[in-house]
Amino acid sequence: MFRVLLTGLLLTSSLCCADVEIIGNDGKPLAWVASDYSGFTVGNKKYLRKVSKSGKTKYLNASGYLMAKVNDSDKGFKLKSISGETLWKLKSKDYGLKIADNNEMDKAYKVKHKSAGYALMRGDKKLALVKSSGSDFKVLLGEQLLMTVRGGASPEYLTVLAIPEAKWEYRLILFTELLNSQAL
Repeated sequence: MFRVLLTGLLLTSSLCCADVEIIGNDGKPLAWVASDYSGFTVGNKKYLRKVSKSGKTKYLNASGYLMAKVNDSDKGFKLKSISGETLWKLKSKDYGLKIADNNEMDKAYKVKHKSAGYALMRGDKKLALVKSSGSDFKVLLGEQLLMTVRGGASPEYLTVLAIPEAKWEYRLILFTELLNSQAL
């Protein structure tokens, strides 16, 4: 199973078992990730994470239909469509996470620890920043607040929620898989 190398803040056991709540910049809830990492909720739609006896992970949409698969490796995982096409690939590196929408990791995003928090980078350009704000984390695009996150999550993992090209549900799958890997 995949385990992420935490490059910064370690979570305490009191944080590991709480639901993660994601709140938009307007103060309204965007999503919740279940404390047992069994899925997430967007509005009134529940998406389920199912792991088979053989260890294969699948995500079912709110209607109960297969929407994506996850293939684990020692240093990361791939999010695949139901036809097997790679949608997103995530690897753990010495400096942090590397995320791309292709197998070759071309034009990949990198997550790096900075003095102000964790930055989502593409090349030398900082696209988003996750920083602590009391017991919450703020996800910023430039100086603009994108979302606030409450609950047990590493700020490093929260950067995937700011990937602009990824569908919201895919960002939540990447995030849920990262949360699950910290629980292993």
